[in-house]
Amino acid sequence: MRVSLGSRCLTMVLFTLLAWTAAPAQDLTVEEPGFIYSGPEGTTEPDYAVAVPLLLQSWEQTYRPITPGSTGKVVLKVYTNSGLGLRTPPKLVLALADALEERGFARENIFIADLDDRRLRKSGYLPPISQEGATFHGMPVIALEDPQYHLADWFYESPLPRHPLLNVKNAESPAELQEGDEDRKSFLPTPLLFDLDFWINLPVAIQHPVLGLSGATANAGIWSVSNQSRFLSRPVSAASSSVEIAAIPELRRTWLFSILSLEKYQFIGGPQFNSYYTDARPEVILSDDPLLIDRYALAAMNASRVERKFDPISPVPLFFRYGESLEIGSGRLDPKRLKVVGE
Repeated sequence: MRVSLGSRCLTMVLFTLLAWTAAPAQDLTVEEPGFIYSGPEGTTEPDYAVAVPLLLQSWEQTYRPITPGSTGKVVLKVYTNSGLGLRTPPKLVLALADALEERGFARENIFIADLDDRRLRKSGYLPPISQEGATFHGMPVIALEDPQYHLADWFYESPLPRHPLLNVKNAESPAELQEGDEDRKSFLPTPLLFDLDFWINLPVAIQHPVLGLSGATANAGIWSVSNQSRFLSRPVSAASSSVEIAAIPELRRTWLFSILSLEKYQFIGGPQFNSYYTDARPEVILSDDPLLIDRYALAAMNASRVERKFDPISPVPLFFRYGESLEIGSGRLDPKRLKVVGE
């Protein structure tokens, strides 16, 4: 497996870092493989027109063909929390839409979703308010916090109220400023649960002050529900809640896989975008296992930190251990679990 940093191979660096930060391994009987595309050395942006078809073909050869089902609808869950500088790459979204169209999905039935329209607009997935429309290159764009997608019986409840120091300036979204019993509820993303064939998780890798790492697990977990700021005052509750949400059976039933691009990732100081602490590799990884993707992202981030004379992220983010306990994946990164495509 070729991993580029400058002009040298980083395979040994990555797995040395993994040994430093390894979580206690559990002997899981089933470990889904991941597929990774790595572009030519010296490049930083993946060629998505090449990478995405290769990754999808590899997944289909291992599992099953990707074809329209009873609804013909697909949702692409993007990440837009950090704004224009650090978002799910639009070129990845467009390449994935093209690949789905080739498999029989109509573009108007490929939806782009994230929590709120403000972030989607700031990240370029929605046009400015002064312009009409709510599509991105012909794909409908939806905000999961829209009350029309909140069903009374579909929420994640915990005893954690929102943080008492939370104010309007720091709130994740206006919906999180509600008072009363609703503070204990986080409405689930029903567009990812019902009336669709499947959804695909398209996270971004970012060092996070509470979660440790925001990636595939977080994008499917707390970054998909309303009232999310209440989890962020306590690292343990943030990690456990993110995993518990991502493990909800109805969400897992429709979740096809995750695709992470390392075109741009932030290894210090997230979730606010800081270009000084971002790095880039021409790599794209696809897997059913969000913990595998996050473990690879953690290794990449630690390699960037060490190169800049920073310590690796420590301790290992708690959600790896919780994720294994709820069997959403395995936090162990083994070269045998990653199949390189395109070589």
